[in-house]
Amino acid sequence: MICPRCTGENPDIQNFCGDCGTPLVDSSSSGDTDENLSETQILPGIELRTGDVFAGRYRVIELLGEGGMGRVYRVLDRKIDEEIALKLIRSEAACNRKALDRFRSELKTARRVIHKNVARVYDLNESGGIPYITMAYVRGENLRSLIRKVGRLDTAQAVPIAVQICRGLGEAHRRGIIHCDLKPQNIMIDGDGKAEIMDFGLARLASSVGLTEKGPAEGTPAYTAPEQIENRAIDHRADIYSLGVLLYEMVTGHPPFKASSAAALARKHLSEAPRDPRKANPDIPAALARIIMICLEKQPERRYRNAGEILTDLEKLVEPGPAPQSRPLFLSKALRPAAGLLVLGVAALLAFQALPIKSLMPSIAVQLDLRGDVEESLRQQMRGLQANTIQKLSSIPRLRVIPWETVADYGNPRRADKTIGKDLGAKYLLRLYPSADEADYRLTANLIDAPKSEILQSFIIVRPKEAYFELEDQIPVLLARALKVDLVEEQLRTIKRGREPKNIEAYNHYLDGMVVYRKDFEEAVSHFEKAIEIDPGYALAYWGLGYTYEAHYNIPGGDKNREVLDRMLQAYRTAFHINPYLPETNLGLGWAMFTEGNNAKAFEHFQRALNLDPESVMVNRDAGAFLRSLGLYDQAVKYLKRAARLDPHDPETLMQIAQCRAYMGRHASALKLMKKALFIGAADLQVLNAYAIQLVMTGHLEEAEMAIQAFERIDPMKRRPFLPSALIAVTRGDREKGMALMNGTGEEHVPALPVTNRWLSPEGTCFYLILGMKDEALLNIEKGIETGFAERGMYLYPYPSLSRNPNFKPLRGDPRFQSILKNQKEFYLKELKKFKKL
Repeated sequence: MICPRCTGENPDIQNFCGDCGTPLVDSSSSGDTDENLSETQILPGIELRTGDVFAGRYRVIELLGEGGMGRVYRVLDRKIDEEIALKLIRSEAACNRKALDRFRSELKTARRVIHKNVARVYDLNESGGIPYITMAYVRGENLRSLIRKVGRLDTAQAVPIAVQICRGLGEAHRRGIIHCDLKPQNIMIDGDGKAEIMDFGLARLASSVGLTEKGPAEGTPAYTAPEQIENRAIDHRADIYSLGVLLYEMVTGHPPFKASSAAALARKHLSEAPRDPRKANPDIPAALARIIMICLEKQPERRYRNAGEILTDLEKLVEPGPAPQSRPLFLSKALRPAAGLLVLGVAALLAFQALPIKSLMPSIAVQLDLRGDVEESLRQQMRGLQANTIQKLSSIPRLRVIPWETVADYGNPRRADKTIGKDLGAKYLLRLYPSADEADYRLTANLIDAPKSEILQSFIIVRPKEAYFELEDQIPVLLARALKVDLVEEQLRTIKRGREPKNIEAYNHYLDGMVVYRKDFEEAVSHFEKAIEIDPGYALAYWGLGYTYEAHYNIPGGDKNREVLDRMLQAYRTAFHINPYLPETNLGLGWAMFTEGNNAKAFEHFQRALNLDPESVMVNRDAGAFLRSLGLYDQAVKYLKRAARLDPHDPETLMQIAQCRAYMGRHASALKLMKKALFIGAADLQVLNAYAIQLVMTGHLEEAEMAIQAFERIDPMKRRPFLPSALIAVTRGDREKGMALMNGTGEEHVPALPVTNRWLSPEGTCFYLILGMKDEALLNIEKGIETGFAERGMYLYPYPSLSRNPNFKPLRGDPRFQSILKNQKEFYLKELKKFKKL
């Protein structure tokens, strides 16, 4: 195929020119090229790397994305010490001075739009002949990415986003500014769930300098209004049409029109009536479907007159509540495969009411401010300082300290102090501003009265680098003095014992190991062993080593070698021997005992961890995971809910609750929690796999297929997820295909689990029951009871699940099932009595 831009020759199977990146669209193709109709892939002629300084001012942090206009980077503006987004416009634009001048003029108008739902565009400049745009950097992901992950949003998720888009559009339209290219890629959802509209005016620049796709003069074909397609005069109602397409896609998972070329798609926008979105998703309220269809009217005068009218109708549907917040990537924790968990990212537990947690006691949240050009090694060490400071402040008895997980996950540290305090439930904020030179660490700390937004006292602590822990130790001392409360020195010494090494180098190795233990097993082991070599009495280093071996042993496809298990047990035991008064060392030994099948001893250590730190997120979550692994679901949820109150942004906790519900056959409830997981943007393949399974179990087969397709888009080299695919096949009556998938003969890639292990789960038993194969289902349950703990590290068919899960209803009258039920009931009552005090 000949490139239309550089005339280079390319293979027919290639989608983009190998020389210049121009899309190679064959208009005769009948394949589904919807991806090419919604995104362009032409790249600029310059590529920046992390650490590069562009235009003498902007230090590159990371590449955010690529599109038809060029590459977008997150950069540090060294002049103002703020992170912003920088978009490099393709060098061809430099040749069109007239278009650039016009855009610069329009930009002056666009900059007057100051609204929380509109991302600011700052300026258009040039460096070395390359035009670039500076704009506000919005942390989060774009709406297109979100839709790809979840398939489609439910009304409760879609409407609050649409409301915010309308508010931003309304302000822009009031100032006479039309977006011209409203689409999911131009809607960013930040860590607090706030939606911001990006790229006002860029569509006009792209059109003027010839950087658009084949299609309308301005805009993206899949979202473009009919009047734009025909190059007629447009007004703000063109944006309203695009909003209608965007809304349609949010609630159905796809735009109203699809075609194999931009021209064919344009014809559909001009002449074809959109299908009622309720036919694709019956759960859409009639009122919302009506809003969408009015926005999609072909004639502008038949649409809503302005964004305010849409906003009025949308606000009648759902009162927007607090949006879920996302967990920063570097804070993601591994779910315990030993407890049979999936690695998922999950939204805040909005449905739960808060537990009363020492509400009469003054509370404090410790925040870390790392703005500016701070080396990653220092950033990492200072995150450790934040966590250690929170631990040490617990030595002040009449002060409730907000858990590290809650503060570390907090979405926006630059809000007003009053708002931060209210959101975190803290009367006081302790904000830490660390820095370092070659010899010393310097820490400025502000104690803030959050309701009054008033700094009560400031501390400045300087210590030599070799005396780092003296820096940490001074914080609780100075804080207790400022608040006029007592510090229990013996408790502080207990916290320090085993938690602090004698050498800062050992501490840095520990931090490095905790960062990479999920990504690189060998590197993590090396870091922990170096920490232990430097300080053989460092309890947390042994605990981290055991944690790493445990994760490696239990991940799907992990090393089940007995030597790995023995090393885990040895590391956990050594950590406990050095310091039996740390919650971590008790949890570690608890999991070691559980892995050996000694549940009574495991119980003792989980109980002890709870006594040591009853307000710890990790302790409550692990206690819940332990009980859930025994099949004691009701008891497990008690602790999981408490963990969720302490850290409402923790993905692991919500997933464990979802699994408790799924194993009890409450698939609709489990599905709702998993969907929230995807809504906050965790791009993990096992997230989608679990989500797809629950979709099938609740009868949403089309959505399950969409989740599987998203799975394949994220990593095309991975196998198609076998269990949801097999369940879809047999639910639709294709027994042969379902059996082939379950037996491992219908896949292109090697499965993550051995074929013999695939059937053990309750969903595997459901597969048999859908086919009416009761004998095989009963044998599967028996095998799961016999080998489930050894294979999966949990009890797969406990009595509560067998007795109350409606999926097993076809087996209820079978004497063999009744015998199994009787035996499991005896075991369950024995375990329940043993652990009722936990």
